[in-house]
Amino acid sequence: MRNPFGWFKRERIQCATHGDQEFTLACVHICHALEHRRQVGFHWDPEAGGPRPEAWCADCEQWMVDHPDGTIDEVMKVADFQRLCVRCWDEAKELLDRK
Repeated sequence: MRNPFGWFKRERIQCATHGDQEFTLACVHICHALEHRRQVGFHWDPEAGGPRPEAWCADCEQWMVDHPDGTIDEVMKVADFQRLCVRCWDEAKELLDRK
């Protein structure tokens, strides 16, 4: 199952680091890794459209591979997607995407 949130409307949030920004969604593991500078991997669906699609870590990617018939509710429980400002997304991709 890829990109379960492609329908998500882009709105704005007040980021503590970058101020007023558009946001996207990232798994909670990426959000914590960005804060603590831990390497957890960085995955996204390149066909999702938009400059910063939803992102998830290597563990969430492995869960989705292992559970191809997983429901959106199951993905949400595993990934616990959080709002992440687009500039934080850029930083997370730079830090965590080791492809």
